[in-house]
Amino acid sequence: DSKLALRAEVSDLEKKLASLEWQLDLLTAQATTITQGKKSRTSAKTSATGKLARFDEELAKRSLEMNAVLGKLVATIQELSYYHSEADIGVYLSYCDFQSYVISNLACTKELNTWFTKKFEKGALRFVAKEDMPRGDSEKPRHFVVELKRINSVRRNSELTEELKDLSLQVQECLSETVASLCSDLARLEGANILQGVILS
Repeated sequence: DSKLALRAEVSDLEKKLASLEWQLDLLTAQATTITQGKKSRTSAKTSATGKLARFDEELAKRSLEMNAVLGKLVATIQELSYYHSEADIGVYLSYCDFQSYVISNLACTKELNTWFTKKFEKGALRFVAKEDMPRGDSEKPRHFVVELKRINSVRRNSELTEELKDLSLQVQECLSETVASLCSDLARLEGANILQGVILS
């Protein structure tokens, strides 16, 4: 009887051992899956951390660029406020003050191009800075530059002549008005003197 009891106990223990081995294999497989999931999550986390680090570097770079731009804007605003304050220099300048000169310059450039096109069948800049001009031929561009300077000088002289003409007309009108006013005053004075002499006599 004791042998049968021992055999039954051994058989029971073997069944328990097999069940424990099966549970151990199942736990080992679960542990392997968990370990692989941890490695995958760690790799994904590392990749995300690297991307975030690159984004931080890019943001820092853009922030430095923005700070530089803002610094230039602040400096420009300060300079403009200084020149427009009239505190030290007493002069206020804006783009409108130079608009007439810009229009005059554009008109002059257009006239020069028209003149060059009519005379040389090409514009002034193309005529002076000719791309296919030989390197050794330096007299032609120098001549063209001198011609341009002469034309600009003629234009400036003509403008000065027109201004002097306008000023001369204004002076003549002013003198005519002044002489007429003086003559009228003298006539009134002479009439008053004649009338006073008649009364006294």
